[in-house]
Amino acid sequence: MPYLDQFVIASSATPNGTSWDLEGASWDVIPAASVPVQTSFALLVSVLLTPEEARSDHTLTVSLRDAAGAAIGGMTTDIRGATEEQLAQSPGLPFARFETVLVAQGVVFPDYGRYELHVLWDDEPMREPMLLHVLRPE
Repeated sequence: MPYLDQFVIASSATPNGTSWDLEGASWDVIPAASVPVQTSFALLVSVLLTPEEARSDHTLTVSLRDAAGAAIGGMTTDIRGATEEQLAQSPGLPFARFETVLVAQGVVFPDYGRYELHVLWDDEPMREPMLLHVLRPE
């Protein structure tokens, strides 16, 4: 199973050469003056794969669920297997890195409180769900 290396939530992410400019970056909080709140956000995801895993096609899915477990949103991206030429760009490394930005648009959070992000690789959980909180700004 691949390793979920990095996972960052931001209000927006804009490409800047080989990096990303983040606005409103957070690990687990979405501020909301009132609820329900409709918002959009970006998830920056980095996954480490063995060269063997990197050669195959995969699907990365992030499902957003409320405290009761009901789905309120989600994002999916298909990952094409790496070519030998692509893998050769990182000689000597025991892993290949896949990076992507997933954008959630128009997600409605009905209440303040706890939500969960379920990260799936080929429909299998990569780890325990990550917590996300919708909070009133102080």
